[in-house]
Amino acid sequence: MQGTKRRVIQAISYEVILLSLFIPIVALIFKQPLMHSAALGISLTVLALLWNIIFNYGFEKWEARKGWHSRGLKQRLLHALGFDGGLLVLGVPVIAYFLNTSLIEAIIADIGFTSIIMVYTFIFQWAFDRWFGEPDRKFAKPSADNKST
Repeated sequence: MQGTKRRVIQAISYEVILLSLFIPIVALIFKQPLMHSAALGISLTVLALLWNIIFNYGFEKWEARKGWHSRGLKQRLLHALGFDGGLLVLGVPVIAYFLNTSLIEAIIADIGFTSIIMVYTFIFQWAFDRWFGEPDRKFAKPSADNKST
């Protein structure tokens, strides 16, 4: 499986599996009803999707103003820090609201969620590639971005 079909199946399966794990774990750990945990999980998923679109649009505009034509280590680090930092700032009030906790407790919960999700992402991507095969590189369009890692 290659191209757009692969990316759509990968994205949907990633989120469905993540939410199916996240919801009961949050309900258990934070003693929340399943529907409440589901609302939190779905809210964070939608927030991350919207932030991804907004942040990447702004980051690309900023790159253009800086005159950057490729993404080296510096640009990738700035991108990762900016995206995750912004998601932390946006997500903490949502977590605090749904879990009825202080902002400090929500920050700690968010750091925990993020740490666990990084491990999940690694395992999911590895398993997805094992199950469906790695993407065929002929579908990847060459760009300056691919040359500067």
